[in-house]
Amino acid sequence: MINLSNRLLMCASLVPKSELVADIGADHGYLIAYLINNNIAKKGFAVENKLGPFNILKRNIIDFNLSDLIECSLSDGISNLPLSCKTVCIFGMGGETINYILSSSLEKLNNIDNFVISCHGESLLVHHLLINNGFGLIKQDACYDANKYYDVCLYQKGVVGRNYNDILIESKNQYFKEYLINQKRINEFLLSKDLPQNKINDLNKINQEIDELIKKLQ
Repeated sequence: MINLSNRLLMCASLVPKSELVADIGADHGYLIAYLINNNIAKKGFAVENKLGPFNILKRNIIDFNLSDLIECSLSDGISNLPLSCKTVCIFGMGGETINYILSSSLEKLNNIDNFVISCHGESLLVHHLLINNGFGLIKQDACYDANKYYDVCLYQKGVVGRNYNDILIESKNQYFKEYLINQKRINEFLLSKDLPQNKINDLNKINQEIDELIKKLQ
């Protein structure tokens, strides 16, 4: 039995059923193995770009008795993705890194139907890149795991998607609300310090925007 963290369980819940799912930056292979074992994916393609983690990934896939269903690839990003892969998961990286991965292999996006992405910050960079390349945001969820806030987004090709966070607002996601309240607390702490006026103005503006969002989540 493969036990996932709350964050990875949330991410797995947004992965559409697919013949082949790629996990970019697959780490120890727990997510891709979970997708296979729970009939979300029939086959998997697990990518790591560093030899040490790649060897751990390969060993774990063998230990999970899934080596006939999951191919492990020592490669960068989506550069070595099979043409038959229509669903791609990218979790556990910063938005700038994910943005670089996608923008470095834009031609690969022509063959992909779904992206399931969870960024560590700078999520809007990835959101705008995918929107500009014909993908729409159709699902979004959020959670706290190990005292950190995470969100995950499902983008689908050829659909008119939603604005980032609109889905969380409409569903009155309480994790998103907790995140906003915490961000306001941090900003208020910063405002108690000796800051230049332009920084004070910026933080006050951000707090006003946060207040408006919190009202919508009531």
